[in-house]
Amino acid sequence: MTIYEKNIQTLSKYYPGMDYNIDKAKHELKENYTIIEEKSNDGMPVLKVKRMAIVVILEEKRNAQKPPEEWLEAQGDLCDGYTYIMLGIGNIGYLRELIEHVDFRLNIIIYEPSIQIFLKSLEWIDLEKGMKKHLIIFWVEGIGLMTLDRIGSVLDKVMRLENLNKVQLFILPNYDILFEKKCESLVKKCEDTAFENRVNYNTAVKFSNIDSINVMKNAKYLCTAYINNTVI
Repeated sequence: MTIYEKNIQTLSKYYPGMDYNIDKAKHELKENYTIIEEKSNDGMPVLKVKRMAIVVILEEKRNAQKPPEEWLEAQGDLCDGYTYIMLGIGNIGYLRELIEHVDFRLNIIIYEPSIQIFLKSLEWIDLEKGMKKHLIIFWVEGIGLMTLDRIGSVLDKVMRLENLNKVQLFILPNYDILFEKKCESLVKKCEDTAFENRVNYNTAVKFSNIDSINVMKNAKYLCTAYINNTVI
């Protein structure tokens, strides 16, 4: 059994019907992207995505492992119930770091705009261990009824006011370029959810200061950018 096949089984175990919805989405695929798999200098898989006139690489080509490792080190002390709202899974290293090195139970909500990128990521990481340790929700545009417009019900549950100091919005490298409108929309939804759940105005204002455009465009600035996106 391949890692991909095992992951499909794992997802179906936690989310019944996911295997059917994935297979259906694959056969009805209408995305206009070209996905090219390459290797970084340290032997890790790297995705290059071509979309119309835009060509982006979703990982550091020279050393794909280092930025996720540095990012996790910069996270500091995490706690049980800490929530990551992640835009993208095209760079699997960040999810891998959380699965392999964080023992606290996290809430990890991953919104992926591309079915193709999501399916490719399932070939690179064994999700079974992570799904047992953490609550991991994959919200993939176009699979089943999942769309960005419908993610609000999930955000409401993890972004209650009492939890906002344990929520981080985390945009993977170059997703703001490849999926600019989706990126801005997700940030806006998070802002709106924080405000709707507020009792303390100042807490909500801090979250609304996220700059959706000034996100990671250079791997060496990842840690600083992610820290600035932390809800404090």
